[in-house]
Order: sequence, then structure tokens, then C-alpha cells
Amino acid sequence: MDVDLEKARGVIEPILETLGYELVETRFLSENRQWVLKVLVDRPEGGITIGECEQISREIGLPLEIEEIIPVPYSLEVSSPGLDRPLVKEADFVRFAGKTVQIQTDEPIDGRRNYKGNLVGIEGGILKVLIDGAEYRIPQERVKKAHLVY
Repeated sequence: MDVDLEKARGVIEPILETLGYELVETRFLSENRQWVLKVLVDRPEGGITIGECEQISREIGLPLEIEEIIPVPYSLEVSSPGLDRPLVKEADFVRFAGKTVQIQTDEPIDGRRNYKGNLVGIEGGILKVLIDGAEYRIPQERVKKAHLVY
């Protein structure tokens, strides 16, 4: 099922910003033969409660329905990104510099696709990760998946 997640983000993100939250990630997938729109939300200063997730769900549910972005019955699931928070935007790589990260690239770079180490930061679209004293440079557009390591 193809859903325009960019359009969904366009509806969700301004509402979250008004409420003081940030959109981390949206995913649309099938779980137990039911479609689910998963929305990961955080606060810029970090941390979000279950009550806040419920409030956000109420705030974004109706606008998503009105826009008719998802053409099939689905459930909306709003949650915290958790301790292994995905890193998606450039701002994420800036914010979490100094933390341990796991990065997987779409294609091998110098024979390697998986990187686990200390995120030095990002500069000019290039991630810098320190692994066992060696610095690896990974173009952000090559990142398939990245997340914090607890």
C-alpha cells in the first residue's frame, strides 16, 4: 500500500510544532493484517509521556482524516522514539553529537555498511563517526538507517 508519507508529515508537523513537539519519524505498515500509521514524536528537550501521546493522537487524528491521506482503514499510533531513537534529519545528527550511534548505509562504503561508534557530528552533509580511534565519513544521503545506541 502506497501512502504519501510526505503529505502526512505536512499535516502532522505544523500541529506538533504548535504544541511544542517535534516529529521524529512516520511509518505506514501492516501489523497483524491491519494498517497502522506510526508517528514517533519527541520534545526538543527530550522525553514525552503516554498522556502527551494520547493528546497528540487526538490533535492529529481528525486533520489526517479530513485530508484523506490514507485511503484504507488504519490505526494511528503515536509514541516516543524510545532510547534507541532513530536519527533522520540533519538536526538529529547535530543534536546527538557525542552519543553512540548505529548506522547502516544503503551500499558499502569502502567495503563497509555497518558502523557503530561515537557520533562526532555532521558537516556539509557528511557524518563523522569515531570507531576504535578511527574517524569514518559517511554521506548522509547514503544512510539507510541510523539510531542511538542505549
